[in-house]
Amino acid sequence: IGLSGSSGTLISDLRSHHKLEDNVFSVCFGHGMGGMSVGGYSDDRHLEPVQWVPMVSQASFYKVQVKQLYVNGQAIKMTSTIPIVDSGTTFTYVNSQTHDLLRKSFDTFCGASAENCPGQKNPPNTPKMDTRDAVYCYSKPEDMDYLTWTSKYPSIDIEFDSNRICAPASSYFFKSKDNIFCVGYLRDSRSRMVIGAISMIGFDVIFDHDNNRVGWAKALCDKEQSFDDVGRYNCCGSRGIA
Repeated sequence: IGLSGSSGTLISDLRSHHKLEDNVFSVCFGHGMGGMSVGGYSDDRHLEPVQWVPMVSQASFYKVQVKQLYVNGQAIKMTSTIPIVDSGTTFTYVNSQTHDLLRKSFDTFCGASAENCPGQKNPPNTPKMDTRDAVYCYSKPEDMDYLTWTSKYPSIDIEFDSNRICAPASSYFFKSKDNIFCVGYLRDSRSRMVIGAISMIGFDVIFDHDNNRVGWAKALCDKEQSFDDVGRYNCCGSRGIA
């Protein structure tokens, strides 16, 4: 919908038309709904302080440095890269080497305990595109609700320059078909990394042009959520790195 820093986009036109003093906007994606602010942001529904990440570039795309990915707190030993942060891209994309490391990390976690990762991995009726591109797909047992089921899967952290964000499985899974859900980290054929909307679910992501930075704060983005729901969504949030 035109959220880049280029002229002639929705954000630049709104800023110009309303003569906004602060060159800032934020998007907050929930599990079913969300919100957007232009000209600033509100911390009323934040669950933690904002963690600020320097932007490497904000010309046409918002670029940040990613140093590492973690699965269940364990680093996967990827090479540092500079992806774009793109709310218009549904999934998060990684290169083939990183994708293979994510699969290996999921195999390690799921094999560590019989209680981990309930459901069949890559069921036979999974669409071929999803088994090829997603880290893995799993069938959800019919006797388990979604939040209970996803609590049996690992979190995925993205480490930036001086802090990292952590997303629970309830955020990074997407529904493939029927009762099959897939990990929304997909293999990119062009060997790029893109941080897409699936990695923003449950966060208020703040694009601060004036200070050349992107902010992340775990937040209640769904209007129907209340602060009593925090535990149900397994909020692992974001944090600074000492």
